[in-house]
Amino acid sequence: MDRFNSDEYAGIVYGKGALMYDVLRQQLGDQKFFEFLRRYEQTYEFKRADGNAWKQTLTQVAGADAASAFYSKWVEGANVQETDLPTGGAIANLFNNPLARELLRALLKQMQQSK
Repeated sequence: MDRFNSDEYAGIVYGKGALMYDVLRQQLGDQKFFEFLRRYEQTYEFKRADGNAWKQTLTQVAGADAASAFYSKWVEGANVQETDLPTGGAIANLFNNPLARELLRALLKQMQQSK
């Protein structure tokens, strides 16, 4: 947390986190996505969990290659682009609104600069 100012932190934690879960749901499909969430919650309820715990649970549901690729891009990486976002749904619809589109583009740029 000390590496980021409050705007960067909010953009990454709240903005990128929401986008990441939206993309993960579209990639896995509803059944596997909710299985992942259930397993993660059941395994780590009232326990401390880190990124490795999250990735391990994703590996159990999606497989090692898919989990590693997703984690590398969305958690460790700084190269998420507009083209990586879901093509349909609420996030994609925001790009139809000029103001929201500019805000989302600024968020993506901020995420790239923060790494």
